[in-house]
Amino acid sequence: MKDFTVIPSPAQHLLLGEERTVPGSLSKKYLDRQEQRESNARSYPRRIPIAIREAKGIYVTDVDGRQYFDCLSGAGTLSLGHNHPVVKPFVLCSIVAYLYIPSI
Repeated sequence: MKDFTVIPSPAQHLLLGEERTVPGSLSKKYLDRQEQRESNARSYPRRIPIAIREAKGIYVTDVDGRQYFDCLSGAGTLSLGHNHPVVKPFVLCSIVAYLYIPSI
């Protein structure tokens, strides 16, 4: 008989009847700090109240450890996922080769 490991679903709290508030306490801390320090001249939306810690495949994980399905990414991420193991080395090489950092 095979031994299976049960991996908790990102939405398992819904099945268990637990309530979660968004943003979580750590995300709220980062978002509040961002609100105080960041200019209104930004080029990205801030309507999703989470502070992202990491992303892999179709999942995005916030600083509170909550996982979300990323359905709002650009075309490249939607088709390949975040941190694709074939694409990532090429992106890192491009950053090193072409990133311009002016001296002050």
